[in-house]
Amino acid sequence: MTLEDFLKAEKISSIYSYLETRSSNSRVEFGWVIAKAIDINEPIVVSYPSRSKYINDIDKEWSKEEGKNATSLSDNERYFNALTGYSASQFIDIWSDNIDSFSDIWREKNPNARDEEEEFLLDLARLIVNGKRFTKFGRVFKIINADLEK
Repeated sequence: MTLEDFLKAEKISSIYSYLETRSSNSRVEFGWVIAKAIDINEPIVVSYPSRSKYINDIDKEWSKEEGKNATSLSDNERYFNALTGYSASQFIDIWSDNIDSFSDIWREKNPNARDEEEEFLLDLARLIVNGKRFTKFGRVFKIINADLEK
């Protein structure tokens, strides 16, 4: 299957890739950028609008405009580590039974964090480690090509 065939079959509207750039000797900036390709022979995380009736209007509109996206599972692992300082499995081991304590730490470091961001991080960690699909902020996140080796 070609990349074009894959994108068409999965109805993917955008591909994102994780990017880190060093802005100084002591500062690294990171995040997601639009990409032109993705390795379709590896597990891929797709996200798409949720159809839940309980999504707020802002999330619903943004999610609808964003469409269905694809990112590599390995890029999600790198992003998670850069964002939290933990591997996904470490995060689960340390914080899954104590997310409120993590929330206190997270809010202190990130005062502008969105409500439920800590739960999103825990859900993302579980997706990365266990392939557990989840819905948050008007988006469904799941892994496809999961039968492939990581």
